[in-house]
Amino acid sequence: MNKRGRGRPKGSVGKAAILSSAQVRDVFQSARHHGKYSDRAEIVLALSIYLGLRASELAALRWADVYDSDGTVRHVILVHRAYIQGARSRRELVSSPKLRGFLADYREKQTPSLNYGEHVPLIRSQRGGHMTAASMTRFVTGLYREAGISDGSSRSGRRTLKANFSRLVSIQDQSPI
Repeated sequence: MNKRGRGRPKGSVGKAAILSSAQVRDVFQSARHHGKYSDRAEIVLALSIYLGLRASELAALRWADVYDSDGTVRHVILVHRAYIQGARSRRELVSSPKLRGFLADYREKQTPSLNYGEHVPLIRSQRGGHMTAASMTRFVTGLYREAGISDGSSRSGRRTLKANFSRLVSIQDQSPI
């Protein structure tokens, strides 16, 4: 790492790491042992790996974007595209049973007495508000470091999703149907 402990490790250049299935398992296992913030760590990783969300999009998610008023997980999540000129938002289909399970568990673990209004952040900072994109980036990168994945970054989940999707498409293109 550089002198201040921020950014990419010294000597690393290029693109974010694409995670193997063993590394994905390891990072989720490490996130479960993240102490007070284990729920937040799991949901951030799940949204990053299963939907390919950027750190800025994770930080901008609100409770009403993911859950209906009765607390059930929406079939389509509204993702706000931060820092992209001209793009307001996009819709992401939540079809993965694993992701739906992570989201349902996260809802159950949150304090039921809190008021989950339209503007309440899905992933809260330590002070209770929205996390910034920079703090989300540091949080996700720290999760990878704790799991022993030194070249993992906040973009690794997105790259992993795209790589797995590309592999599935190429396998389907080769099958004689």
